[in-house]
Amino acid sequence: ELDGRTEYWLYSKGADSVMQALLSPKSAAAETTKQTWSALSQFAADGLRTLVICQKKLTEQETNEWLEQYKKATMALDNRSTKIEEAAELIEDGLELVGGTAIEDRLQDGVGQTIKDMLTAGIKVWMLTGDRVDTAINIGMATDLLNPTYLGQDAVCRVFDWSEMCPPQKDQEIEGIANKDELSKKASSAKIDLQKAGGLSDQELAALQNKIEAYNSIEPSLSTDLQLAREAGLKDEWRNAERRAYFKKQILDLEQAEPLKALVVDGTCLGILLDEAMAETFVKITKECETVICCRVSPDQKGLTVRTIRKHVGSVALGIGDGANDCNMIQSANVGVGIRGEEGLQAFNCSDYGVSQFRFLRRLLLAHGRWNNRRISKVVVYMFYKNVVCVLPQFFLGFYSQFSGQKLYVDLMYQAYNVLFTFFPILILGILDQDVSAEKSLATPELYRHGVKRRYLSVKVLMAWMANGVFQAAVVFFVPFFAFGHTSIPKPDGRNSDLWEVGAIVYFLVIVVVNGKVLLESQYITNFTWFFIGVSLGFWIFCSLVLSQANAWGMNLMGSVELNGSLGVMLATPSFWLVTLFVVTTSLARDVWWKAFRRSWGQLRQDYHQAEDEERAAMAAAPGTSTGGDTGLRQRNVAPR
Repeated sequence: ELDGRTEYWLYSKGADSVMQALLSPKSAAAETTKQTWSALSQFAADGLRTLVICQKKLTEQETNEWLEQYKKATMALDNRSTKIEEAAELIEDGLELVGGTAIEDRLQDGVGQTIKDMLTAGIKVWMLTGDRVDTAINIGMATDLLNPTYLGQDAVCRVFDWSEMCPPQKDQEIEGIANKDELSKKASSAKIDLQKAGGLSDQELAALQNKIEAYNSIEPSLSTDLQLAREAGLKDEWRNAERRAYFKKQILDLEQAEPLKALVVDGTCLGILLDEAMAETFVKITKECETVICCRVSPDQKGLTVRTIRKHVGSVALGIGDGANDCNMIQSANVGVGIRGEEGLQAFNCSDYGVSQFRFLRRLLLAHGRWNNRRISKVVVYMFYKNVVCVLPQFFLGFYSQFSGQKLYVDLMYQAYNVLFTFFPILILGILDQDVSAEKSLATPELYRHGVKRRYLSVKVLMAWMANGVFQAAVVFFVPFFAFGHTSIPKPDGRNSDLWEVGAIVYFLVIVVVNGKVLLESQYITNFTWFFIGVSLGFWIFCSLVLSQANAWGMNLMGSVELNGSLGVMLATPSFWLVTLFVVTTSLARDVWWKAFRRSWGQLRQDYHQAEDEERAAMAAAPGTSTGGDTGLRQRNVAPR
């Protein structure tokens, strides 16, 4: 209220490229406005973050009508966000420029090093920001995301700024009719004189027709916007359509040219590229780029960009942001990381992981992220492998039992295979295993590329594990089968073994072999590793003892009849220990030989094991350190699979 009168004012802030189109003709033509744009351009060139503030005086009727529409939009059940934006567009028009601001938003410590290591690790890094093109380029160079030598070389780096895409001709006729209200009048022919309506002249329509034909000869889809502009007879529409056609032609030319190393686009250009018709071309161009910077991007465009890349590339996307305008992007990515900072907790709260500073992302990705990628990959392939080793001996038995369905294992023991006998060691590997230390992971970001190149988990890796499982299953079954079964007489009393005794021996060897495989695959062997391998074998001894002696104890358990007295006979038979030694050694020898080969001549030697050897040498040189199990420090095996 002012002097007893109630006045209604609308205040709006935003990027200069957006607010400029919302100014009234009077404010847009003012000298102070031109000075403001010039100052903002200089501020952006200096790396400052700019903002434009505008105002508009409203009548009471306009205010009440708009509030009613806005209230309906906020209560809509469908497309609420879209309707709210449409309601805002109704009142954000004809604004008066108040001024502009420019602040220095200093980068956090370690941002440049983090981005540099991410690029070295093989991660494609895009920057989606609401800053001006000049500001975004400066930030990109300050963070080592954009190589300064690329700028100015169109064959290496392209910058698409809508305001400089295809500047309109500045003649008096165009400036005089550019903002007239009668521009919406339609025309059915290119020869209609629309000068009185504020449209295009005959000469301009003829020039436009020539452009349509020229673009149509190159690519028919490019002429669509120009054709619509001609039919509408709108000068502004013509100019924008001409820019869109010109921009699309440049993008199509880039598709046929040599791959770019860097691409910078503003929000208006990005909106055209994210259109369904251009999205595939956009993705094809950017896949080969080292750096992509998108400027003056709205929150919706950030989310749409991530979804477009996920759809057309199929890669795993990581969204990182610190403000409310990053929430759409974070939630659209496969994994979202929110940074808790001065801009609130919206991004932090809607993310999968939260950090307080950007530099902590380096450790999260290169150390913990790579560790977990490797651990999960090992767990996945091991789950398939260990069941192949366990199930195939029963399949091999079918060749001798005429596939009658005769079982090799006692049901109770067989059902406890994944629960008691092989569960704990792989669990420890999946939680604690580390191939190299966190410090060495950070110092050697190239190690992250093994996960990017799918060296830990792929069809090829899975098939290798399956083939190894088939080999071990054959050794585990056929050696005991011919040593204890068939026509052999392995016992000291001259009797041969029955089927259930052979099955018990095979089952024991399966447990020893698959747990030994976990030990070979573990690169971080601690007391927990040895303890839970012992627990797994202890469970087998306990269960076998109970089932073997249940009848003697007067108990009737499932499997006690089949295994009655079997444990004592097995342990008292010398050939049992000889077969166990032979089977375990033969089954796991291939793994040891293969790991030794990969360490000496394999593809991981130069990067992976160089980092490992350097760390081992550093530990040996440090006073008072050792690699014994009692100390809890990591013990190293020969090489990772």
